[in-house]
Amino acid sequence: MLRYRFPVFPASIKHEKLIHFAIVMLTLFVLFMAGALLSNTANDYQSTKKMTRISATIDNLVKIGELLALERGLITAKITGQQISEKQLNELRSNITITWNIIQSELQIFLTKEIDFLALEWAITSVHKAKSALTDLRQRVDACSLAESCSVSGSDWFAISTEHIEALGQLREELLLGLETPHNQSHFFIAAKRWAAVAAENAGRERALLAYHIGLNKTLSGDSLESLANYRAIVQHSATLLKHFAARPGLDQAIVQTISKMDQHFFKEFESLRQQVYKESESGRYSISSQEWIKLSTAAINSIIEVSGKLSESATNTSQRLIKQQLINVGLQMFPALLAMLLAVFSLTWIRHIANQVFTQKELAEITLHSIGDAVITTDATGNIRNMNPAAEKLTGWTNLDARGRPSQDIFKIVDAETKQPVANPIEICLKEAKVTALSTACVLLRNDGTELAIEDSAAPILDRQGIPVGAVLIFYDVRQIQHIPRLLSIQASRDALTGLCNRHEFELQVAGMLENAIKQNRQHAFAYIDLDLFKLVNETCGHSVGDRLLCQIAHLLKQIIPDSALLARMGGDEFGLLLTDTSIDQAKQIAEQLCKVISRFNFSFGKHRFDISISIGLVPINASSASVTELLRQADSACFTAKEKGRNRIQVYYPDDNKLRSRQKEMSWVSRINNAFNNNQFLLYGQIIEPNQPLLTRHIEILLRMRDESGNVVSPGEFLPAAERYGLMSKLDRWVISQSMTTLSKYFKSHSTDLICNINLSGLSLVDESLQDFIAQQLDYHQVPPASVCFEITETAAISNFELAISFMLNIKALGCSFALDDFGSGLSSFGYLKRLPVDYLKIDGALVKEVKEDHVSQAMVAAISQIGRVMGVKTVAEFVENEDILSFIRSAGIDFAQGYCLHRPQPLIEVLHTKPRN
Repeated sequence: MLRYRFPVFPASIKHEKLIHFAIVMLTLFVLFMAGALLSNTANDYQSTKKMTRISATIDNLVKIGELLALERGLITAKITGQQISEKQLNELRSNITITWNIIQSELQIFLTKEIDFLALEWAITSVHKAKSALTDLRQRVDACSLAESCSVSGSDWFAISTEHIEALGQLREELLLGLETPHNQSHFFIAAKRWAAVAAENAGRERALLAYHIGLNKTLSGDSLESLANYRAIVQHSATLLKHFAARPGLDQAIVQTISKMDQHFFKEFESLRQQVYKESESGRYSISSQEWIKLSTAAINSIIEVSGKLSESATNTSQRLIKQQLINVGLQMFPALLAMLLAVFSLTWIRHIANQVFTQKELAEITLHSIGDAVITTDATGNIRNMNPAAEKLTGWTNLDARGRPSQDIFKIVDAETKQPVANPIEICLKEAKVTALSTACVLLRNDGTELAIEDSAAPILDRQGIPVGAVLIFYDVRQIQHIPRLLSIQASRDALTGLCNRHEFELQVAGMLENAIKQNRQHAFAYIDLDLFKLVNETCGHSVGDRLLCQIAHLLKQIIPDSALLARMGGDEFGLLLTDTSIDQAKQIAEQLCKVISRFNFSFGKHRFDISISIGLVPINASSASVTELLRQADSACFTAKEKGRNRIQVYYPDDNKLRSRQKEMSWVSRINNAFNNNQFLLYGQIIEPNQPLLTRHIEILLRMRDESGNVVSPGEFLPAAERYGLMSKLDRWVISQSMTTLSKYFKSHSTDLICNINLSGLSLVDESLQDFIAQQLDYHQVPPASVCFEITETAAISNFELAISFMLNIKALGCSFALDDFGSGLSSFGYLKRLPVDYLKIDGALVKEVKEDHVSQAMVAAISQIGRVMGVKTVAEFVENEDILSFIRSAGIDFAQGYCLHRPQPLIEVLHTKPRN
């Protein structure tokens, strides 16, 4: 059995005092070290308890966010007229109140003694402000059940409720930013919980917005579709991050299974319903109610929320284990302190030797402990490799056996990511300076096989009791696997993925800031909208990948030219935005001219194809008189469009007060597009059925004109006909419609009966065109179309404006065997005196009267009067804009002969309408 004996000293008082002094000092030192360890452990214990408490509050914020999201969906359904369970709504609001009270009590503790966050108080204030606005709106929504109509729109409710949820989300982020996690694994759990919360919230936004459109049987507008696409993209991105998280080795299988369940339920089983709803949104006819949609989507969203709950459960268990372990450590560390006091009397030399060993082992153990999951390399005092863990072997490409004993710079070779120049080895620095050294984030590791790997690292020296380095520990990891999550999400949310420029959303935020700055401080800025000319030609000739390459090169060129203070963004497609700070419109024009000049000298080639590139720029001043960001974007886009119409490769300055020029430019642009449509055969014939309300009457089809634009989209006549009328193109359009209609009818009547009448609209200009009468006669004869199957429509206004000429024209055409309909009758210029002289066969009642017959007694009387006059004069009557069954029932009871409107038939291509079977 080992026996420890006191060392033998000379029996002199001097030596005895020296021994006692040394023993006392050694004992005090050991006690100090033990106290430091106890203090560190106690601090870790308190940090873990604090983390657990804050984590519970964050979980409650996630919970209340989902409760509010569910309320948002239910109230959206209520606003659209859907019946909802008031009991369910009251229980939901009760849970919201209870949860918020719990959160408030915790936040008061955090603000007073637990946490010192600079932005936390501001975030709480924002929540209270948003909560107050939501409470006021709730009262207005609740009053809707007592009123005949609701004064709250779905968009107002969606915006304010979403603002409250976002304020809670900001509060959650402030808590996360201030959360000090004592163990590395917690960082990943925090990021994963954030992803789950973001996914659930955006899925909830999709749920509410679709519930609103389903409840109103509305089709989705372009803005709504864009918002929904953004929501789905964020949900998909967050889910992808969660699935990557689930692939981490050693993760709790309960979490893995929950994420797998979410993927199965939300992205596979629920996806079919989502696709069905989006498809039905094109027509506005949904097969499910908004209540059913909310119920099914809520069940799917709960699978995402369950992930957050499982993460919280696992994190809580981990924290509890840490707390228990730290309490055990406190007890264990008190025992060595007491034992050290007893051992200190045995021998100063022996205790010094033991203390050095304990200190070295402690330092090495603590550093190694914190490197779990990362690559770790240990060296001796000269920087030679002692050991590498498996992660380090994988990242460096060296085995532990081959690397051991080699200089660290031979194994851990790092260079600057951009210049490729060697970077100082952190191990050498930390051994030389005896302090922790971190590597710059712009470095890459040259692996043993020659490949490069972006890494982040830090090196810490291992010191003996005298503070002399006896070795070093290097910890590093692959930044592709572990990113700084908040910064990454922020960058992804504000950057264009292709060019790396600021994206449209972030750019609009910056423009809003500049607008506010201009208004408050009366400063002058400028905004340029840049469009790449003939970009479509590059895409169609060489493919979209080449087009993407061109966009990246243009973005690079523009960045080289613009001032350092300017902000360049990709607005989408081939469009860029440029924000010039403290710049007058004249200075902005000079910069724009330089941009045009440089881009025009840039020649882009791919294979045998060469393209001359140019840009068109619209400029808008940002000053105290500017209206809004939306208006600025619209003005800049309009100016850019005018620049393109003027010949491209030029600049157009938009002056907000020049309304006439703005209107004229818009109309002239349509003149050019109409002429191009003639040259490129872009006009189309559509048709809408006019159903008879009385037996033995012949069904009519009104022939309608449409135009296909440069992108292949169908343009309604309301967009281009005003310009055609202003610039004398209507006669040309009328002749095209007549010719194409006759061609189509000729083919149809060769294989079908002629028990059908087609209505062709004529403009006021055509009534004074004497040659048009001969043209109609020639077309009827050439195509062998029965004249009785053709009815020409003229508006009441056009007929009265050219009264005598209209009568002459109509008599001549009726002599051929055709009939006439007077359109928009009752629009305000009606005169029964005129009507007696006009040789019309049909009266088409103005749609404004027809749409109001159920609510307006005057409209009812006027429609009934027109019906009576028609019967007296022997003229058939037609009701336009019959939008629903109630209107259809009324006009039938009023004796109107024909009905036309969306309730009966929506316009389709003419060839399809001709083959549509009559309604029973």
